[in-house]
Amino acid sequence: MRRPRYSWLILTILTFLILQVSILPLIELRGIRPDLLLIAIVFFSLQLGPTHGLVLGIVTGFLKDCLGNGIFGGYAFCFGLLGLIVGYNGKVLYRESPYTQVVVTFLASCLAFFLYHSLAKLYQAMPPMKDSLRLVILPASMYTAVVSLPVFFLLQKFMGSDAAHR
Repeated sequence: MRRPRYSWLILTILTFLILQVSILPLIELRGIRPDLLLIAIVFFSLQLGPTHGLVLGIVTGFLKDCLGNGIFGGYAFCFGLLGLIVGYNGKVLYRESPYTQVVVTFLASCLAFFLYHSLAKLYQAMPPMKDSLRLVILPASMYTAVVSLPVFFLLQKFMGSDAAHR
């Protein structure tokens, strides 16, 4: 097992963070935009395993918490758990398949939005889960899953052999 090049991980996350706050608001559809940080967590968790997925999820979620106005620590918890689950299950999946990547990203996105909504409901008024599922969680998860195809392709090209070795 080769160690990943951490400089690539950090550079990728910071680039995605900048794109998330500057460019993605321009491609919103009805107030919904894809989550590049979640896509990065899914990609690196699939490629590097549960330990890296957990740490990367917590750090990335913490960065998202710092820039947002929601529950502080909510995304760190959700993304950390997501990285752990995806990384653990990535051992048995055919990671190179675009179908697998889209399905895993969709399910991971649904789980992250569901967990965050559940946490937020403890601390603030939130719409009923059924409305959030129909109006936010499913559309945002589908949008994120569709955007994950070219992002995964680009990450695999840029990461080269580092992403393929675990």
